[in-house]
Amino acid sequence: MAGQEGAPSSGHSDGGLFGKLMHTVIDNVGPKLQEAIAHVEKPSADVTGVSLKGLTLDAATLAFDVGVKNPYPVALPLLDLNYKIHSNGAQLMAGTLPSAGSIDPLSTRSLQIPAAFTFATLYKLVQGIRPGALIPYVLEASLGIHAPVIGRFDIPFSKQGQLPIPAVPEVDVESIAWKDLSLDNATANMRLNIGNKNDFDLGLKQLAYDLSLGGHPVVKTSISKPTTLAKGQKGVLDIPLSFNPMDLGMAVFNMISGHGAGYGLAGSMDVDTPFGPLHLPFNKIGETLFGGSGKKELDPSTLAQGNAVGATEGTVQVDPNARGMQVDESETNVTLGNSGVISTG
Repeated sequence: MAGQEGAPSSGHSDGGLFGKLMHTVIDNVGPKLQEAIAHVEKPSADVTGVSLKGLTLDAATLAFDVGVKNPYPVALPLLDLNYKIHSNGAQLMAGTLPSAGSIDPLSTRSLQIPAAFTFATLYKLVQGIRPGALIPYVLEASLGIHAPVIGRFDIPFSKQGQLPIPAVPEVDVESIAWKDLSLDNATANMRLNIGNKNDFDLGLKQLAYDLSLGGHPVVKTSISKPTTLAKGQKGVLDIPLSFNPMDLGMAVFNMISGHGAGYGLAGSMDVDTPFGPLHLPFNKIGETLFGGSGKKELDPSTLAQGNAVGATEGTVQVDPNARGMQVDESETNVTLGNSGVISTG
């Protein structure tokens, strides 16, 4: 009996031996197993590109292209994609994209996160922004997938960038200098002041405009000479004009024979930006001098009262059938401005 009391039970003996064996295995194999697991490629998600799908003076639509990689030999179901975009501590938007199927084995799939902004909303959410500025933003997102054995697996990713808030360049007529003026022939140089109020460069591809002098439609045309406007810079664009005054009538001839007149300049610019192409409309009313330099800005309400020389109220309406000035693009000159340079391509 005494011998039996001192002898360990077989279960205790087996358990102790098994425990020692397990500890030995874990001590020797565990680190290698952890290292092997650490080197196993995992599913990943990254922003591969950001593009502007739409950009106007009122709103912008961004598209974030997300590349999702599946390194496993089995398909991975996609559960959802949660995202938020913020700027300077202010949340601009947040959302969730529902399940988009699955990713095939050993393949990469592209997803897209759309983000539409109205600038009126941004002005309220982010302090200190203005037209022409670049707004920094951060996209933070998490893609949920269903992995074998593990179950739900979330892949976080992020992207930083800048959102442009475009401003219409300043465009006005400084002067129209007549080189030759008679009843049957008139040639002139129209000098335009152009200022880029944006914090990014503009590549002017085409300038389309309607010009009226003294309330009379004079020219409707466009210029396609490539021009670069550096950010925040001003320059001068000289445009040669030629026409037959009698085609426009004696009233116009008498008006352009004077010292100056009120003008209306309405049109649009097609420009390239670092963020994609942009269409910028403009509408300007002012007063220009004939045969000299200088310009006096006019209040539209003053023009409506008829106090300016030959000025008319509102947007200039040009007769599409009217004959008038012609632009010789081959002689279009670009010169230094007070604050910068406009260079031609």
